[in-house]
Amino acid sequence: MFSKTLWRVQNRRAMRCQGTVLFLALCSGACTAIQALIVAKIVNRIFFLGQSMASSYNLFIFLVAVILLRGILQWIEEHFALSVAGIVKDTLLDRLLHHVGLLGPGQMEHQQRGEFFTLLAQGLGNLDVYFCRYLPQLFRSALIPLAYLIVVFPIDWISGGIFLIATPMIPVFMMLIGKWSRKMAGSSWEAMAKMGGYLQDVLTGLSTLRSWNREYKQEAKIRKVSDDFRLASMKTLRVAFLSALTLELFTTISIALVAVGLGIRLADGREVFEIALFIILLAPEYFQPLRQLGQRYHDSQNAILAADQMFAFLSRTPSARKPSAQMPSQEGVVKPPEIVLENLCFSWGERPILTNLNLRLEPGAVYAVAGRSGAGKTTLLRILAGALSQGSGKLLVDGREFQGWCNLSVIPAQPYFFHGSLLENITLGRDVSRKQVQEICRLIGADGFITRLPQGYDTLLGQEGQQLSGGQGQLVSIARAMASSSPEGGGGFLLCDEATSSLDADTEAVVQAALDKLYAGRTVLVSAHRLHTLRTAKEIFVLEGGSIVQRGSYEELARQEDGAFARMLKEGLAV
Repeated sequence: MFSKTLWRVQNRRAMRCQGTVLFLALCSGACTAIQALIVAKIVNRIFFLGQSMASSYNLFIFLVAVILLRGILQWIEEHFALSVAGIVKDTLLDRLLHHVGLLGPGQMEHQQRGEFFTLLAQGLGNLDVYFCRYLPQLFRSALIPLAYLIVVFPIDWISGGIFLIATPMIPVFMMLIGKWSRKMAGSSWEAMAKMGGYLQDVLTGLSTLRSWNREYKQEAKIRKVSDDFRLASMKTLRVAFLSALTLELFTTISIALVAVGLGIRLADGREVFEIALFIILLAPEYFQPLRQLGQRYHDSQNAILAADQMFAFLSRTPSARKPSAQMPSQEGVVKPPEIVLENLCFSWGERPILTNLNLRLEPGAVYAVAGRSGAGKTTLLRILAGALSQGSGKLLVDGREFQGWCNLSVIPAQPYFFHGSLLENITLGRDVSRKQVQEICRLIGADGFITRLPQGYDTLLGQEGQQLSGGQGQLVSIARAMASSSPEGGGGFLLCDEATSSLDADTEAVVQAALDKLYAGRTVLVSAHRLHTLRTAKEIFVLEGGSIVQRGSYEELARQEDGAFARMLKEGLAV
């Protein structure tokens, strides 16, 4: 099975390596034919003509040299085939990860993480088999038997005719088997992706399952998805083994027909022994590429199925846009942007979340959005971050249609930490020195607890930052946001989503002081349940049912006793 899509993924370097693989395969096939010819000559001289072994000394040396050359050629061929696989895998991985960035968090939410990780790990791994084993074997099967036919036909047309008749039947048989087994291979791949996705979900939510004492209940479900994968794999392997057995039987019968025909003609004196022995030795090598192609055919199906999944993912139209937001000023400092929403609407399916939002955020000012749970605060922040595309309306940045951010900082309610050092989790690969990070941490009051950690800034954090408390995690998240700024500090757009919602009063005061330092020189939009943290906001937008029902400063909204903001204050949301 040949995949045109995978073939087009190869760049010029991969195509050059592929051409080298093809040339080396032909050279290796030529060495095989020469090796068979030398063996036939040696046997003919020693056993048929009765000559001494010394008379064939040069042929023995030549035979050893050809065998060594054939081994070296096969080793070099495998090296270049691995290079092709590596180039294609790197190209596809770059495209997949780049497309993940284009899709953004909003669209990636609908992609099960476990299935995607299985696609990256197992799917890309299957390409090794396709480019290192199957594709070179496909070329060998097309060219080497043809070359051997050209050699055999002039010296024995009967054997050549048997070769010619038997050869097309093998690909036809493989095509028939392939149509039958492709559906089974697809079921096996789906079962593996389902199992990978389920295991990823269970591992991600293991702490929740343990807190409710439900982790043991997952054992039966894990056993079921594992059994489904095992049964699907065994069905595919059963077809693969049966087809391999049938293919071996067919090629063995073909070789036997050639040998019987040569034996009869030798007995009648119509065939030369040396030529007959050469053809008999060449017959297994003639069918060997086709036999190996049949063995690797089923492995290629897994690679092609994985490639189909990859290209289906790459075909998804991204809603995220190219970064082209605010530009640096002449002094090199990123200016805080002006942001305007005009009649913005957003829906999940048929359920409206935001309706006709109109607001304006002036450059360098702090604004806030307040409302009960489910009012649409987080959805609004995600649209402004570019993680979700607005359904309708306009989002303008400095008077231009929003195209993405080049200087955005986000402080989430639950910061995510990568498996790496604390310093790496703050810099996130940016060109920020350790000294600059230490100055930022001292500024916001995080340096004290960091220096008390076992390895300080080099302390290894897990994916959930197990060594950090809630307040410490938020301080690290604030340091991360400050490290993302321009070297001169400030500038850009900051979104702060419930940053102090799960903290006690003392820790909240520390984090709020750090946030106040972070707000300087930025356009800021804050979402918070604890309304007293919004006192410094220039204007507060109160959301209710997806619409802005009030706007004004903290004091203005608090005086409107019949307003939604005052009702939230009375209900204790200011605590």
